[in-house]
Amino acid sequence: MLKVLSTKSQDEDLVRTAGQMGIALDCIEVIRTQTMDFDISVLRSDSYDAIVFTSSSAVRAVTPSLKRGPGGSDYQRKRVYSLSGKTQSELVKHNIVSIAVADNASQLADKIITDGNIRSVLHICGDLKLDVLENKLTASGISYKPLIVYETVPVSNEINGDYDAVMFYSPSGIESFLTKNNFNRDTLYCCIGETTAQKLRGIDESANIIIPNEPTPHAMLRAIKENKSK
Repeated sequence: MLKVLSTKSQDEDLVRTAGQMGIALDCIEVIRTQTMDFDISVLRSDSYDAIVFTSSSAVRAVTPSLKRGPGGSDYQRKRVYSLSGKTQSELVKHNIVSIAVADNASQLADKIITDGNIRSVLHICGDLKLDVLENKLTASGISYKPLIVYETVPVSNEINGDYDAVMFYSPSGIESFLTKNNFNRDTLYCCIGETTAQKLRGIDESANIIIPNEPTPHAMLRAIKENKSK
């Protein structure tokens, strides 16, 4: 049985699915998110054309506030763009429909630009947001405003034991992992997307890295299983 480490907590269904695939999945968090105080009136403003979500943590941070106040319905009628995978799934849980999704921020920016009717965007995000979305949109003349609703806190966990593969979900997760651990050239590193993979390559260009065909934990497990079955 393959031994795989997820650097993010996963639900019991995924752990059970992994077992059925012949994978013993251990989950040890290397980062956690913490909701910050933010101005909910910004979210309900009519001064922007679209809302963008690039993380499920951002969705979870804002939806409780929307449910408490009179304006959630107005918010749900706005044009919403999101990343695919867990971000989109989290929106669906709250009956919020994305008019377009993409696998990464660069592709999402292209879809917003191609829309042709978007002149201003509110990006609901965390404190460690990347600049890709902002740079592409502003270069195309689209006004960009971030609303930071959560912060990312490193969790310095020392990982004991050897793993056939390690699952990374963000550049910040890689940075936190390295505070107490080192890369092993015999280990397969599965990164949820290209941005995370680029971070790892920048640290160790010889690292054995794969990217799943979809940015989801299930797809990551499938990619690991396929790679290790070769």
